[in-house]
Amino acid sequence: MMRRHPTSHPGAQGGFTLLELMVALAISAVVAVIGASAMSTALDFYGRNSDRARSREEVRGAERILRHEWTTRGISVKGSATTLEFDTLHPVMGTPGAAPAIARVEYACETAEGSNSLALVHRVKTLPPATPTNTGNRPTPTLLDTQVLASGLRMCAFSYLTRLPNREGKPIPTWLAKWEQLRQPPDLLRMGLSGVRDDMPALVYKARSEAGAP
Repeated sequence: MMRRHPTSHPGAQGGFTLLELMVALAISAVVAVIGASAMSTALDFYGRNSDRARSREEVRGAERILRHEWTTRGISVKGSATTLEFDTLHPVMGTPGAAPAIARVEYACETAEGSNSLALVHRVKTLPPATPTNTGNRPTPTLLDTQVLASGLRMCAFSYLTRLPNREGKPIPTWLAKWEQLRQPPDLLRMGLSGVRDDMPALVYKARSEAGAP
């Protein structure tokens, strides 16, 4: 009995069909999209965490500078909801150089250039010594240093606590958005700063007639 062996054609080769190739390409595209989406999510999460950490560190730095300068302030304090100005014996300089013996510092909440966010700007101004010719006049401050303490803020504001009489004449604590009593500091000073998240409580500093620690 004779056996027939299958004949092989020289041009016949194994491979993918067109349908199999299209399915493989579709699966590869889906995997690529999922991987790109996961990478984008991870980068966005990392960026938000970095911005949050930077914002909190800037707020802590601004709090330390204000606390340091507020400790040795004078009795003259002037401010509004967006600015705070007072004299201090220990100004913090952002540029190298010897700090003056006494200086006038200014904290200002300003709109950042090219964005809708706010920035806390710190300025140090020198005060010329009083002389017999200008004793009766207030010396003109000279700008010595400017630095941005915190940027990318959603909220930046100051308020001042004092006691105002009510209808019965009893003094009650009241927060004010403006302080013009140059000869007496407020009972409390409050600075509110919020960055990329509104989870930072306002910072409150105590003020006394003498230059006591906050």
